[in-house]
Amino acid sequence: MDPEFILTLIPAVVLFLYGIESFSTEIQRIAGERLRSVLERFTRSPVRGSVLGFAVTALMQSSTATTLITVGLVNAGVISFSSSLGVIFGSNVGSTITAQLIALNLTSMIPILVVVGFLISIAGGKYGALGKPIFYFGLVFFSLNLIAKAVAPFQGDPYILEMFGHLSNIGFAILVGFLVTNIFQSSAVTIGLTLVFAESGFITLDQAIPVFFGANIGTTTTSLFASLRMNVFAKRSAVAHFLFNFLGVIIFLPILPVFSGFVTYVGGTIPQMIANAHFFFNFFTMLIFLAIIVPFKALVERLVPGKEEEIVFASKYISNNHGDPVRMIEKELAYTISVTKSVFEEAMASLSTGKYDKTKIMKLESLADFLDLQISRYILELSKPKITEKKMERLVILTRVSHSVKQLAGLGGDLFTVFYDQQHFRGDGLSDIYVPMRKNMDLLISSFPSIKSEEMRSNDIEMRQLINSRYHSFIKEHGPKDSAVGSFLPKMLSIFEDANAKIREMRKLSELYGK
Repeated sequence: MDPEFILTLIPAVVLFLYGIESFSTEIQRIAGERLRSVLERFTRSPVRGSVLGFAVTALMQSSTATTLITVGLVNAGVISFSSSLGVIFGSNVGSTITAQLIALNLTSMIPILVVVGFLISIAGGKYGALGKPIFYFGLVFFSLNLIAKAVAPFQGDPYILEMFGHLSNIGFAILVGFLVTNIFQSSAVTIGLTLVFAESGFITLDQAIPVFFGANIGTTTTSLFASLRMNVFAKRSAVAHFLFNFLGVIIFLPILPVFSGFVTYVGGTIPQMIANAHFFFNFFTMLIFLAIIVPFKALVERLVPGKEEEIVFASKYISNNHGDPVRMIEKELAYTISVTKSVFEEAMASLSTGKYDKTKIMKLESLADFLDLQISRYILELSKPKITEKKMERLVILTRVSHSVKQLAGLGGDLFTVFYDQQHFRGDGLSDIYVPMRKNMDLLISSFPSIKSEEMRSNDIEMRQLINSRYHSFIKEHGPKDSAVGSFLPKMLSIFEDANAKIREMRKLSELYGK
């Protein structure tokens, strides 16, 4: 291979890669939190998720970045595994936009954005932050121009033509697309190079299609490796990404001649046909998997098994605009109480089993905080219009209940922390204390706000008696030398006492609310 070809090509490719990565980074820096918020809000259905995945990837010019963000959000509980599927499907279609821009032969015009972006950046002001993304977007196409000029003198080189001739082997072409994408961590680099080489006459349509098949599979390795240290649901999202891209290739391989003929029939220059093939492949694959999303989800769950419950930071009722808003708040509060109960259930289970899932406890406690915040914001919105004094009083009570539930969840987290710090302790008698407390939480969950006050009072009295009895036994059985036990057992009992007081407070607020 001619050394001059390598020495002129590699710097241009490096510049192209730098432009793609920097553009994606700048977009994430400017709109990172907004992107996360949008992903959370608009992934309720697979179709909407696909549209969103397309839009986000088209904006960031990186399906890898979109998928990594999505897998990370699943791991954090911001969106569910099910919600992530649509985004993953749509992200592949979004990755075709770069190829379309290149095929339209805009590479000679768009580099003007390098100058425009630079001027906006140094000018600063209100739109100064947009300067760098515009600069790097222009740099992507400027570097493609350099690549095209680098390869132009070698169009007739027999060694280079022989090298590209190997791409006629479908398996080899897929492998090349896979390896190049993994080396540069970007399918955009693979597709961009393919289009430039096609423009120069090195690659045909039939050679190019398997290359971007391999590139699609190559984009999945980053999220697969990133998910290794994440929870089971993030792993499922990463595996779904791989299966979606891999099975898409498997579906199209048998009909490759027909697909190639269809793209040729649509017409255009060779680069345009390759860009169109890239789009059609990803678009049709997305439609196929949207149609079979339920069995596909079941397949992924079977391949990545796990019994843990998925914790998603999303409200269940107040995000739904159907029904009476106040009734939606009441149902959301009952759900929040059930989350809080789960905090205590996990804490008590860790005491009896010796298995301490700190991450799950932290997530459940954070979910209770999140729901309290969502409920408070929703109530604030309801109170903005002019409302009756009676309704305002009811909203105030609901706000106080929400804060009490949040504080109760915090006490559950505190209880777990004490257990975690004293893992040798098995808490004889503490399970009995928790029984009446669990009964009261169950009553709140099942009947809020129309609670059964008498039954709750009875459980409250029973719990206080058990706590007093445990204090009595502790003082009687442990002398001053038992300082280790003396430092944490009263702390546990105090947490139970505070938790019972919070439930008692919620009962009284519920009684007031019902009047």
